[in-house]
Amino acid sequence: MKSIVCLAPNPALDVATAVAELVDQHKMRCDPGVEQPGGGGINVARVIRRLGGDAIALYPVGGPYGERVSALLEAECVPRATVPIAGSTRFSFIARDKASGRQYQFVLPGPTISDQEARLILERFVRLVSEGGLAVGSGSLPPSLSEDFYGRAASIAAQRHAGFVLDTSGGALVAALRQGVYLVKPSLRELESVAGRPLRSHDGAVAFSRELVARHAAEIVVVSLGAAGAILVTDRTIQHRPAAQVAVGGTVGAGDSLVGGMLTAIARGWPVEEAFGYGMAAAGATLLAPGTTLCDRETTDRLHSTLAGSDVGPASG
Repeated sequence: MKSIVCLAPNPALDVATAVAELVDQHKMRCDPGVEQPGGGGINVARVIRRLGGDAIALYPVGGPYGERVSALLEAECVPRATVPIAGSTRFSFIARDKASGRQYQFVLPGPTISDQEARLILERFVRLVSEGGLAVGSGSLPPSLSEDFYGRAASIAAQRHAGFVLDTSGGALVAALRQGVYLVKPSLRELESVAGRPLRSHDGAVAFSRELVARHAAEIVVVSLGAAGAILVTDRTIQHRPAAQVAVGGTVGAGDSLVGGMLTAIARGWPVEEAFGYGMAAAGATLLAPGTTLCDRETTDRLHSTLAGSDVGPASG
């Protein structure tokens, strides 16, 4: 199995805690903080490794937060390729309100990355992407990076005949789809931003996803629908899978787990439709895990076995 390159241009040190109740203008005493390496591409690499796949995380490192992210990844035995930057890696703060059970995420924008540093990241990407392999670009871009950054990465992957998987939003999503990708995983709201109009229903999401496939913006579109599950659209398949019915311990990383689970299965040679089911199981396992903990292989495999026996209906459209 070839190593999957997980490009994370905006990693973060995630610090999660809980308070009795979120109240404005009051000093709130927090539970001890739990640190996790975060950011889309980082989490995808962590999920792939947890599920027994082979992945390497490529990301910029700056300041003590960046060093801490690397130390935490080393503790999880996630292979790393880093590019030093002058700016400081960001941190994110996640607080759970015990009174309501709701979880709040406070996400900073990220460091300034110079043009030279951006070139070094992409040069490292060129060296890491295997001929005919898989690569993923996931997460937000720091404000200093141009919106075509993921599009440039997708072009590099195409030159290596590698499948490029995209999970981002805004202008970066639109720009990369102009280049064309192997797989894209937008939320319904992100898909609407690409369409430039409300899609209003699952049928609308399917119809526009089929447009993206027809114009070769993506070979595979996976639209995440939150509690309603997700939709898979290819040139031969339209499939809806419901979300796993589990007691939700936390939502952080569920989307990254869907991507990581799918890529792990695709790298094993599974058909895309089956890989989609495995990704949904990984997402469900992350939802079931407490706080900001990601899925584990045992729970993912168990949920996959359970979900494989449930009804999976074709989506309309």
